Amino acid sequence: MGRTVPSFRMLLEGIIAELSDFRRVLRGEDRTAFDSLMNKAREHVSSCTVVPTHPMHAIFISILLSKRKN
Repeated sequence: MGRTVPSFRMLLEGIIAELSDFRRVLRGEDRTAFDSLMNKAREHVSSCTVVPTHPMHAIFISILLSKRKN
């Protein structure tokens, strides 16, 4: 039998796809920054799988963590 619950990676990619209209209307440098933030979330996807909260909370935490390290 297949997996019935989508993986966090699939959830993340779905959220990013939902934000594609927002991304499209951003100016060039803002679009680059947006892509960078989404890549930061992708870097922490394995950690996000264990967060028992709303997926956006895990995404925000992973982005903040990455930005804090810089």
